[in-house]
Amino acid sequence: MRLRKMAWLLAIATVSVSFSCRAVDRGATEVKFSGTVVDPPSCTLNNNEVIEVQFGTVGISQADGRQVVKTLNDNLKCSGSDGSKSLKMMISGPPGFAADVLATSTDGLGVRFYHNGEAVTLKEWFCLPKPASGLVLTASPIADPKVKPKAGDFQASATLLVAFQ
Repeated sequence: MRLRKMAWLLAIATVSVSFSCRAVDRGATEVKFSGTVVDPPSCTLNNNEVIEVQFGTVGISQADGRQVVKTLNDNLKCSGSDGSKSLKMMISGPPGFAADVLATSTDGLGVRFYHNGEAVTLKEWFCLPKPASGLVLTASPIADPKVKPKAGDFQASATLLVAFQ
């Protein structure tokens, strides 16, 4: 008997809860949106052409990240900005034996990038100077101190990304 009363109380409580959760239509309102569509600023590097860096013949003892240095002809041009926005760059590619070394096709040999003389960590954004045309980006082959690279040709590939901050 007591179990029956509890079942009825539970049923009544459930019914009252379901009735208290009913939604009532109280009307509607209109929402208006407005804004301005703009063409975002854009940048091009090297006229959207591949940047090729030829190191030439490099002795293993010269592959220290400092002796053989080539400047990248990045030719950065941006349009559509009033100049108030800063730019940032990231170099993306397969990492070599260190976070700031791009892997090459030769084991034990990589390429280190420098921005204004400071090593650049791959896949990390760094700020560009204003104006961006003052960017100096260089690259240098570097050997892994733990693995002697074999003599022969090598290749590497990276992507330079530029964005407004």
